[in-house]
Amino acid sequence: MRQPLAVFAALRQDLRYAVRQLIRSPGFTSIAVLTLGLGIGANTAIFSVVNAVLLRPLPYPEPSRLVSVAERRPNGTTNVVSYPNFLDWRKDGALESLALGRTLSYNVGGAEGPERIAGALVSSDYFKVLGLAPAAGRYFLQGEDTPGKDEVAIIGHGIWQRRFGGDPGVIGRTLTVDDQALTIVGVAAAGFKYPAETELWTPISRDEPALLEERGLHAYEVIGRLHPDQTLESAAARLQALAGRLAVEYPASNRGWGVGLTPLHESLVRRLRPTLLLLMGAVGFVLLIASANVAGMMLARGASRRRELAIRAALGAGRWQLVRQLLTEIALLTFLGGVLGVGLAVWGVDALLSLAPEGLHPTDAPVVDGTVLAFTFVVAALTSLAFGLLPAVRTARRGGETSLQESGRTTGGGDRQRIRRLLVAGEIALALLLLVGAGLMVQSFRRLLAVNPGFRTANVVSTRLSLPRGGRDSTEVIGFYRDLVDRAGALPGVSAATAVAYLPLSREGARYSFSVEGRPFPDPTRRPSSTFNVVTPGYFSALDIPLLQGRDFTAQDGWDAPTVVVVNRTLARRFWPGENPVGKRLTFDDEPDEPSDWMTVVGVVGDVRHVSLVDEIMPQIYAPEAQVGLEEMALLVRTPLDPSAVAPAIRGVVASLDPEVPVADIHQFTQIRDASISADRFRTLLLGAFGALALGLAIIGVYGVISYGVLQRTREIGIRVALGAQRAEILRLVVGEGMLTVAGGIAAGLVAGAALSRVLVTLLYQVKPWDPATFASIAVVIAGVALGACVLPARRALRVDPVTALRAE
Repeated sequence: MRQPLAVFAALRQDLRYAVRQLIRSPGFTSIAVLTLGLGIGANTAIFSVVNAVLLRPLPYPEPSRLVSVAERRPNGTTNVVSYPNFLDWRKDGALESLALGRTLSYNVGGAEGPERIAGALVSSDYFKVLGLAPAAGRYFLQGEDTPGKDEVAIIGHGIWQRRFGGDPGVIGRTLTVDDQALTIVGVAAAGFKYPAETELWTPISRDEPALLEERGLHAYEVIGRLHPDQTLESAAARLQALAGRLAVEYPASNRGWGVGLTPLHESLVRRLRPTLLLLMGAVGFVLLIASANVAGMMLARGASRRRELAIRAALGAGRWQLVRQLLTEIALLTFLGGVLGVGLAVWGVDALLSLAPEGLHPTDAPVVDGTVLAFTFVVAALTSLAFGLLPAVRTARRGGETSLQESGRTTGGGDRQRIRRLLVAGEIALALLLLVGAGLMVQSFRRLLAVNPGFRTANVVSTRLSLPRGGRDSTEVIGFYRDLVDRAGALPGVSAATAVAYLPLSREGARYSFSVEGRPFPDPTRRPSSTFNVVTPGYFSALDIPLLQGRDFTAQDGWDAPTVVVVNRTLARRFWPGENPVGKRLTFDDEPDEPSDWMTVVGVVGDVRHVSLVDEIMPQIYAPEAQVGLEEMALLVRTPLDPSAVAPAIRGVVASLDPEVPVADIHQFTQIRDASISADRFRTLLLGAFGALALGLAIIGVYGVISYGVLQRTREIGIRVALGAQRAEILRLVVGEGMLTVAGGIAAGLVAGAALSRVLVTLLYQVKPWDPATFASIAVVIAGVALGACVLPARRALRVDPVTALRAE
């Protein structure tokens, strides 16, 4: 019992002494704590996001059993699922349970006015697969996803609070959804918004009949739950075997198609993982640099404490006692740095999320939680041990072995100085790695900004509208959008107005396989495909999309007129090279037998990047809204006015046509392009910030090493001056030794950078990861800044008075 008490008493005494020592050196303490705080804070902030997005399991029971199920095209890419295929999968029982859904938007009416709400059509067992309990009421019952029993809805927790004040009596009340009264049977759990940002769920049987009946139409995302003892591989093999049998039974639609299973969590974070892991590695380098800096400071401080330690050794203190005392000081510094780091992380997480691209925002749960605090503690402890042990052992050994007479001298310390130089060289190498990564990302981002998207974004505002699904026939829908475009185009300050189903760069849209008239019909698995969009007349001119051949759509291309399309340049060159595409015909049907099955090309327009600025441009087919009748479209208005200035007029036009149609946010069209490169901007900004921080810390290390070297060599410099050394020789001596350390760090960084930059391959656009110009420019910048850090102490060396230096010794 006495031994633990004695140890505790000794530790308490060491801690009290450490506090006194740090208080006596406020400059050293402040710099060390700030340096560690920056390193630990950056790591904690990034890890908190990594933990929330990548590491934290999905908030459902047994989340490891949840999977995403997708169909695989003949070329191996994944695709959404056909409803008839889904029914066959579910009947087979390959998984414990299967459910599917499709996101869309709903118009919800009420006393508060119409509201456009993100929704989803789901099968009745959707919530059962996920395993969540409702906040109120119940989820869908078996059979409520069949016609006649599907006039029910489940509302999200946000709608429950926003529109009903959290009233438990909401169950059984009716909600007007797309002009139809649905009975609210349940309220989803707080925070649940899956899929996407859904706040309203209705039965799948309310979807378009064609999507529910035609096996060749793929529109649904499928989730499933594995059997308790089932592996992902065995489930995938069973579904793949079923896909083979369906291909034999339905060759026209299923030949060559397969099935792929992915853990649900992995499917949700796959696109974010490379960015987050890259940033986690970057802040790890920053922490290493910060820790090496503090280790160097501790070594330098140890030289000034040799007399103190020698006295303690002479009074009977053993080497372990001295090591323990120094480790206590380092641990206290690290603890204070950790506390500062957590404070910086709390602020930093908010800053990160304000810059974060879509999909990076974690759930409503606290981001800096127990797991993050535990990570901070572990990082601080490892930092204290890894970079504090060596200075503590060497300082204690030197102090214990030095006599009181020797401790008064300032010469020596060669080993300590060599270690500090090695630490600084490592800092330079790590800083170069980060700055090379940041430089490559900047180059990539600049080239991304230079990409021509194929359309105009300036002076265009947009808003998305959705008419009640099934509430109007096609001619009424067509008339609504025709009148909307005409009236919006006549507003003051508006030079053009148009409407489009899928905005460019939005990753939204349909994709269809097609065949060209006059050519042999290929096997269904080999048919070419294109993206498909629906527009109103004037769309191409409003967005400055060049009309290369033929004509735009006109008012004469109506419901009863021959079916016409406009194609992009890529499609025209690929299928009619050297020919005039105007007048050629296409079809989406596998076996066209009616004239109406064919679509006549009336125009060719320039290529537009529909998915992203970096993806390959695909063939694209445009159809006129007057021949399709889509209920949901985006209104585009060309005007120099700010969205806030034109918004009231647009809302007024919509209300004059149908007061029950809500108008979503009206925003600048430039936000579409900004959103498409938000992930690249996020990576570039953060890597640049971490690189700048790393360079600053490394240069502080260079300055500290050279300054300490000048101090240690004061007597030597005095002797050299007394023997006639010129100022240039002293300057060359000091700067040369400093730059030799920097050159070693740059060389090591260049070698490591050439190897590690390969991890950036998938994140760069038109930039090689070993770009010589980037490597060279970063090396020159670091050398230049380091030279400045070496010159300042060198100038101090030039002022050394030999008489004073020799007398001091």
